[in-house]
Amino acid sequence: MRAAPPAPDGAASSTESPTDRALALLLAGAREEALRLAAGVVARDDGGATAALITGRLLGEMGRAAPAREAITLALIVAIDHGDLPLACAAAHELTRSGGDASAALDQVAAAFCHGSPRARGAALPPPMPPSGITPLAGAALLDAAASAVRATRARIDARPRPAVPPAALFSSLGREALRGFLAAWEPLWLADASTVIEEGVAGDEAYVIARGQAEVRRGSGASSLVLARLGRGALFGEMALLARAPRAASVITRGPCIVLRIARAALDAAADRHPDVGVELARHCRARMIENLRRTSPVLAVVPEADRPALLDRFETRIFEARERLITQDEPSPGLYMITSGQVTVVRREAGDAEPLLLAQLGPGDVVGEVALVLRRRPGADVVAAEPVVTLFLPAGGFLGLIHDHPAMLAELYLLAAARDEETSNVISQEATAAEDFILV
Repeated sequence: MRAAPPAPDGAASSTESPTDRALALLLAGAREEALRLAAGVVARDDGGATAALITGRLLGEMGRAAPAREAITLALIVAIDHGDLPLACAAAHELTRSGGDASAALDQVAAAFCHGSPRARGAALPPPMPPSGITPLAGAALLDAAASAVRATRARIDARPRPAVPPAALFSSLGREALRGFLAAWEPLWLADASTVIEEGVAGDEAYVIARGQAEVRRGSGASSLVLARLGRGALFGEMALLARAPRAASVITRGPCIVLRIARAALDAAADRHPDVGVELARHCRARMIENLRRTSPVLAVVPEADRPALLDRFETRIFEARERLITQDEPSPGLYMITSGQVTVVRREAGDAEPLLLAQLGPGDVVGEVALVLRRRPGADVVAAEPVVTLFLPAGGFLGLIHDHPAMLAELYLLAAARDEETSNVISQEATAAEDFILV
């Protein structure tokens, strides 16, 4: 058995919640100590879903399959009662480890949180107060005490009416059967502190939801590393990779022990094939996330009043390009205006007789392409090519006049951008020609 890990950030273990300490101990292999803490939480009031889930996993690992199923079922019930869909989903999948019926458990979760559910209309219950561990038992006596704590708490919970639960973003927009299929596609991961969930620069095709714990979004490494955001329970991240397998823009690293749900693109596609609403709702969610990101990063959108942006962006459609696909082709009519929401593109100009095209620019999230041809009323002077999988919001050329008629401030911003890029392009071409002349020998 490995030694128990220190508290995150070097804090004293007394400052941790017993549940988080129990999870850290479980992941370190300190089973009995973890079980004493987790079962102690279960024994007090309604116990806490995570503590019951940890207790169930430990009982199963220590050879008590039936009590393990009871504890995990308790975790499922408490998680639903507290409106915690991700943790309820993790508990349903965990049942398979001890021979339980994950299918029936997923049915329960879907019934509670689906669109139109009579339960999904209230506020979450407050979390239970964290108690201390149970008496310092060991061996079979500890296992028996943990199983008794689970049975006693389950009896108390079964005696009370089931509360309403709050709807869960994305998930509760699905009907019962579609949500059931969507939940089945997720896989729980139990992660120690400082685990890298997503690595910056590495292509991915998976999305994640935090069921327990916290994580940081970081860009860069070493002394230059920058924390962009902190994620907590229920946070969905990495979902843009389900649309296009592009290199991750940042890393996500756990801060303390975590339980995380993961869904791979192949599993999502299979669920969407059986339940088309899954794909529709996820696409709607991703589009909303793209729009939110553009609102923060796009200088073109910044000139449009906040109240007008949703109607403006409704004119755009989502378009995805694989690496080396062309968004715009030099000297051909411009297809329209693109706002890049994910991935990178290169702008290159082809000259007759040149073996290699001339690189003019590299553009990424928040940038616009296609504006030079539309605003200056001429055919594109360069190719725009996806350097990696790229997700964009696209406005066809035919809709451009209507856009600028309704939002004239956007035309002014696009004109300034187009004029600046046109000048930059002319300068690059001129410098390239001058450099070439320097090598001509006469």
